[in-house]
Amino acid sequence: MTSSDSERSDDDVAAVGGAAADVETDEASAEAMRATYERRAAHEAEVSYEGELPADIAGTPFAIFRATDIWDRLASHPDTRAHIVDSGFRSAVEKLRRLDGQAAAREVMDDPRLLQAVMAMSGEGRLKLKEEELARAEVGGRMRRRDPVQFSHMERAHSHASCDEAREAGNEHFKRGEYADAAACYERALRLAGKAGGGVAVRVTLLSNRAAAMLKLRRAEEALRCCQEAAAQVEAAAQVEAADQAEGGAEVGASACA
Repeated sequence: MTSSDSERSDDDVAAVGGAAADVETDEASAEAMRATYERRAAHEAEVSYEGELPADIAGTPFAIFRATDIWDRLASHPDTRAHIVDSGFRSAVEKLRRLDGQAAAREVMDDPRLLQAVMAMSGEGRLKLKEEELARAEVGGRMRRRDPVQFSHMERAHSHASCDEAREAGNEHFKRGEYADAAACYERALRLAGKAGGGVAVRVTLLSNRAAAMLKLRRAEEALRCCQEAAAQVEAAAQVEAADQAEGGAEVGASACA
């Protein structure tokens, strides 16, 4: 055998070995995919879904989003809990629940929070998001601009047990330039005022404060809604007072006639 024949023989052996390795790799990949599909199928059997799963959704990471308790699941996971009060995220999840497989995959690639949620809900791992990633998605228009008040702000505001305490905390946050926390505290105070039967003056003041915080956050539309709600409450209170005065006048007149 010549040296060239020997070299060709070595090359052939190497090629066969490489091909065998590729086959083994392909078989391992196929086995891993089968195991993943079987794991998802077993998981799906334990979940209650809203109707029958479409064929292109069953066995995919998107199936869990058709679960009846998907919002409870998202709220209980440490990675997705931070997003659950954001209106844009909620809209995106509701949209994802209605899409077919290919459209769902495209939607997930546009919103980093959805990709994080898919991984978290399917048990495929945890994706840690950085603020700059979310900001890029917002600037690029792929992800709807996030609400200024997020779960973390609401969670801190929830620690205040009374309307006065929440209002004072909001004022302190506002003075420090922490406008999202201030807005969350004013919202908390409004809820507590409602439960305690707080007067119109209290609610109007809180709405005005929240509007000021929203303006600082450059959310003019939300500030306007707060002002409109405050004006509506003042008008409603004035109508009630006018009706009471009219009724009182009628009673006085009836007494005089008697």
